[in-house]
Amino acid sequence: MIKHQFNKRFQAQITYNYGNFKFQDFEQNGENYSGNNLPGLPSDFGILYLSYHWENKFQVNYTKTYRGDLFADNSNEHQVDQFFRDDVSLRLPLKKIGQKTSLIMGCTNLFNTLYSDNIRINAFGNRYFEAAPTREIYASLQWQF
Repeated sequence: MIKHQFNKRFQAQITYNYGNFKFQDFEQNGENYSGNNLPGLPSDFGILYLSYHWENKFQVNYTKTYRGDLFADNSNEHQVDQFFRDDVSLRLPLKKIGQKTSLIMGCTNLFNTLYSDNIRINAFGNRYFEAAPTREIYASLQWQF
């Protein structure tokens, strides 16, 4: 992880993980899976996070998430493709309501990327993939006490 505070208002953080996850000696039901990638684990994964604070007026956050290819089964026959997903949020302090009250608005999956999110490992009937949510827009009120 690399984190840098450029100034009082702007910070960036990059996180990246790489792993070579493979079966060493694994046989099951007469099948030899030795050397295959472990299902459900991408070889690489990363997040870019940017945050900008405009004094006490607002805060903008941007996150770009990357998940590399992975397999859904021990035999490595069913591959789940890599994806990038972008999220953005805006936090506005509401001073008239209270010192620690904020309105938060945002959008997940900003560019409506199609990807599989919940992978069923070695699923029965080849039902490995569950679609991730499409673009979502949200708003919330945060009150700390």
